[in-house]
Amino acid sequence: MVNSSVGKSKFIKKVILFCLILLISFGLLFSYLNHIQLFSYGNPFSLMTSIIKIETLKDDLVKFSEDEDSHYFISKDSNEIEYYINSYGWQLHRQKGYSAAIYKRNEEEMIVTPSSIWNFKYLVYDIPKNYKD
Repeated sequence: MVNSSVGKSKFIKKVILFCLILLISFGLLFSYLNHIQLFSYGNPFSLMTSIIKIETLKDDLVKFSEDEDSHYFISKDSNEIEYYINSYGWQLHRQKGYSAAIYKRNEEEMIVTPSSIWNFKYLVYDIPKNYKD
């Protein structure tokens, strides 16, 4: 009786260890394959949590990072960034292909660039910090 419970306990520990090793292996493989994209905006967890918000909470546009010059937003729909910027009084003045949009408010101009397409599904936008001023 004691031997069978010890055998079951060892088996369960081996299964748990195997599952942990498998989970860590998949995590390392995922981060290796997406390394450039995950770490290009600093903390990869903010990018991943933003994608989770888009997918699960159905948020349309999520701010995930900023630096001294810019705010970074992510969205699935290219129209969402325009609605957001329009809400601060900026109007689309000129579209420069897919690479940039020039917005105008009074006599002031602002350039918004989609800095990348993450995982072929999400657009990452670089918006200058002064857009709310």
